[in-house]
Amino acid sequence: MEGCIDVDRQGDVVVVRFQGRFDDAFEAYLERYQQVLDAGRPYAAVFVTEPDARMPSHKIALRKAEWMKTNRETSQRLCRGAAFILPSPLMRGFLRAVIRLQPLDIPHAVFREEDEAMAWVRGLAAPVEPVPTFEFS
Repeated sequence: MEGCIDVDRQGDVVVVRFQGRFDDAFEAYLERYQQVLDAGRPYAAVFVTEPDARMPSHKIALRKAEWMKTNRETSQRLCRGAAFILPSPLMRGFLRAVIRLQPLDIPHAVFREEDEAMAWVRGLAAPVEPVPTFEFS
């Protein structure tokens, strides 16, 4: 089964959807996600593995961890948090393997439903209002 990885920016939220056996689409996904970082706009991310997503190879886990390490500083500055929807225990194991190789230094959580994940990240992505300062004379 061919797979694909879609990257869709919806305002301040980036939704990444993994479908089928996506190993062959992985490098294109990293290039597209790099464009998100290069844009320099803060965002929160939702990573959705569709029920038909297949377990990626060990090589993909290593490549993802390498990319995360290379882009760590930029990701920490721009990404306010990440939500993961992982219906498969194998995909949850894949996430744990990647995080062991390269820890996530941003708020993150795993959700069962996409709407719950979207609500959580929209709260993270909301602009922070500056606190007014007062001068005393």
